[in-house]
Amino acid sequence: LDWELSTLGDGLADLGYLCQDYHGESYNDVGLAGADLGALGIPTEAEMVAEYCRHAGIGAIPNWPFYLIYNMFRSAAIIQGVYKRGLDGNASSASALDYKEAARLRSERGWKMVEALG
Repeated sequence: LDWELSTLGDGLADLGYLCQDYHGESYNDVGLAGADLGALGIPTEAEMVAEYCRHAGIGAIPNWPFYLIYNMFRSAAIIQGVYKRGLDGNASSASALDYKEAARLRSERGWKMVEALG
């Protein structure tokens, strides 16, 4: 959990941030897509969302793709900032320059999700 990136508004924004990696996109396009989640003891995205809904006392989330797509683009912007700080020589991570393609990958993933909605 990254409290620095948690929001004070709609809790579904945080849930969408948490669930991004189910869609194959980590910072290097690996993520959780194709992983044997059961063997790893990781709930599926559907299980994670259902558990959130149960605790929040809400039904299904009809606009769930919005929260995923929003976070794909939000993350792309954050990742681009990490890379830029690496270029400027003031990054907090020694691997900041390794993120050169990561923002593009994340935004492309978000756009594919938009296109899939029709």
